[in-house]
Amino acid sequence: RFLLPVTIQARADKADIAGITPAHLAAGFPPIDTEVQPLLDIELRTLIRHDVATCSMQAEPLDVAKSMQEHGGTCVVLVEDNRPLGIVTGNDLVRVFAGFYCEESTRQLVVKDLASSPVITATAQTSLLDALKVMESRGIHHLPVTDASGRLNGIVSYRDLVVERQNMIAGHLHSIEQEVQQQSIQLVQAREQLQTLSREDHQFSIPNRRAMEQDLDSVHDIALRYNRPYSVALIDVDLLRKYNEVYGHESGDCSLRVIVDYLNNSLRKTDRLYRFSGGRFLLLLKETLETGACILVQRLQAGINALNIPHQDNPTGHMTVSVGLACAGAESPLADSWHDAFARADAALHRAREKGRNHCVISGERELPGSSMSMTNRSAA
Repeated sequence: RFLLPVTIQARADKADIAGITPAHLAAGFPPIDTEVQPLLDIELRTLIRHDVATCSMQAEPLDVAKSMQEHGGTCVVLVEDNRPLGIVTGNDLVRVFAGFYCEESTRQLVVKDLASSPVITATAQTSLLDALKVMESRGIHHLPVTDASGRLNGIVSYRDLVVERQNMIAGHLHSIEQEVQQQSIQLVQAREQLQTLSREDHQFSIPNRRAMEQDLDSVHDIALRYNRPYSVALIDVDLLRKYNEVYGHESGDCSLRVIVDYLNNSLRKTDRLYRFSGGRFLLLLKETLETGACILVQRLQAGINALNIPHQDNPTGHMTVSVGLACAGAESPLADSWHDAFARADAALHRAREKGRNHCVISGERELPGSSMSMTNRSAA
């Protein structure tokens, strides 16, 4: 006779599965974050258990215990005309039967003596947040749900509401994590695009001076480590300012575009062209000795002449370029940085401009064959 309430108590302890222990419930309920808007959007209609154990106010405790066991629940709602009047829980029955067994009382009890009354109810439209606030403030574990006429429609338990809240928060956190992950990917992509843009000349879509310096750092480090050569050529469009004054800056930009496209299409895959400033460009030739660099630069200069872009203030009648060339490594000791090769190429370019432009001079004051002034290499006297 007295084993049944113990079974009910064991079933009630299964609330531990949701992380809610009887001791936890007795100590108090965790606070509700009233700022969680999604909780306001969930109505109890989606959480109602309609299979509710009910009995009259005059039922005996043993009958109530049997009904509770048959429904597999932890409470019974006391009703009259299907209107909830009170609630009896498994814990209530455990205390009754334990007291009856110890005191051997013969007093006949009915469940109305055990019930929590008057009962607090909710409707199907009550929000999850409001229901949790009521249950926590009143310290109740079960909340009967009534229809518009006040008749019993079902019941919700604190455990079910907490589990739903946990699931909702977990889903919300998952959505946030996905959003953060997506934003992180977008941030990485934006950073990569920004890095690309920061290294690119927007006018000609070729690497800019910043990219030039970074690439020269890398190439020079490799040259120092493995004693590998490289060459740099500074290319300057002759008399560009006068061209812009006569033909206009828009025509000047178009002519520069033609020259840049020609150079890019004429280079090897390992070579790279950079815009240094205005009408001046730098050509980086990796793994290239002076002899190979001279051949390539002569071919490029002749090709630009062959473009025959009209320029009335140029003695040739068309646009030309002057080139200063310098080689680093292999045939001579490497300096600590690429600035040495760059400075030598710059000095050679100035020498080429002094010779009347449309010249190509190698570092060391040697002029390449095919220039407009001389057809032989010579050393500076």
